[in-house]
Amino acid sequence: MPGRGATPPYLAGRESQQRLIAEDLDGLADGSDLGSFMVLYGPRGNGKTVLLEWAVRQAKRRKIRVVDISMGESEFLEGEVAEGRGLPRWLRALSGISILGMGINWREEPPSKLTAVIQRQARKGPLMVAVDEAHTMPVSLGRALLSVGHRLQRQGLPAMVQLAGTPDVLAHLKAMGASYWERSEQLPIGQLRPAAIADAIRIPLKDRGRSIGADALRRIVEESHGYPFLVQLWGKLPWKECTAAGGRLKCADLERVSPQ
Repeated sequence: MPGRGATPPYLAGRESQQRLIAEDLDGLADGSDLGSFMVLYGPRGNGKTVLLEWAVRQAKRRKIRVVDISMGESEFLEGEVAEGRGLPRWLRALSGISILGMGINWREEPPSKLTAVIQRQARKGPLMVAVDEAHTMPVSLGRALLSVGHRLQRQGLPAMVQLAGTPDVLAHLKAMGASYWERSEQLPIGQLRPAAIADAIRIPLKDRGRSIGADALRRIVEESHGYPFLVQLWGKLPWKECTAAGGRLKCADLERVSPQ
């Protein structure tokens, strides 16, 4: 399922990062931890958005409210919409809110507009603020998020701020002049190990009653070079060659899709 942030059928090779995130969320949910600041960073196509979306889903399963921000979107919900009124029924059913591409343009409004939403949601229970594409985050917004995070902790309101961005995000946060960003939990998201690549291909096939030959699997592992986007691409194209239940992918199938 290659594409920007598309969740793969099986999220392979991120067990250590998932464990750390889950531990932080558990502490947030049960009140034993007032929250933390976490930065997921790595080159494009390595699965930062996928992991961030996984963290958001885990937060919602723990009944943690979520404010979900993407720097790729220029606007966010406010007022009645942010509170869930006027939204489709399926969106109102979600625990927490999603800040989507409508409403007030935060690039033109002061960051206090956003922090007011965060403060209001945090009073209702444990809160996670998820920020994607954080390497493009305006300095004023970064400082505001840090400030509101500290304020919530001082008030005894559990809240986590989790950022995801390219490796530039670390220098970007440092340039904000807020040293606390440097002391945040920093999780590098890099290449996948060969065993994880093999699992990412083999397990979804097995779950759907299909399989792959050892030589074909070895070729996919080698030609994806540990890069998650290529793993997804090498998973999608051969999948089309293996549509029959009980089908088995062979090297000949890979030859047919290799030009693509």
